Amino acid sequence: MAVPKSAEPAPATSSSPRPVRMIIEEKEFLRFMLKHCRTDLFEVEDEETKETHLITVGEFMVDELEGDDLVSENKMFQKIFYEIRDNIENKDFDPWKHFIYHPESQVSKFATDLVSEKHTESKLWEKAGAFTEDEADILDLLIPRIVNEYKLRKIKMMMIEIEKAIDKVEANTDFDKIIELQSTYMNLKRAEKELAENLGSLTIN
Repeated sequence: MAVPKSAEPAPATSSSPRPVRMIIEEKEFLRFMLKHCRTDLFEVEDEETKETHLITVGEFMVDELEGDDLVSENKMFQKIFYEIRDNIENKDFDPWKHFIYHPESQVSKFATDLVSEKHTESKLWEKAGAFTEDEADILDLLIPRIVNEYKLRKIKMMMIEIEKAIDKVEANTDFDKIIELQSTYMNLKRAEKELAENLGSLTIN
């Protein structure tokens, strides 16, 4: 899925708080990233050498967000996401321990809260079309869905911000800027449609 790199509006200010559902999607994304980072997820084939290798949950989640330029602007999200990315090749790196005992108290508390919070795994399993007592058994179903749900929520936020930007620009009759914003909006709309199709019948409001 190709998301236009210039699509991101200016970061939200204190007068434009992030929606609660976006916060929930971010926390769920990070929880799975921390808990299952080192778990093998898929076997992929190199296009040039045709050799296959395993990709971990952490590698997949990092590649998916960075590849589409959809990393959250939230500072805590970025802190955890980029520290995991920078240590993805370090086999001794344990994300849970690293962040629970993080020298920055705010980061440590956030990670600890993620561990202790109650999560609706049964809802996730039901959405994945599987029934099991252990989420680790169906990560190949859960992780792509969690990533796509996050992406879809993020893109919807971006589209709302672009709609607001178009309204402001229209008042100034800057037609070139309007065309640019409308083009970006349509690209996001196509990405939204693709994600919705990948997620099947799930609807995100």
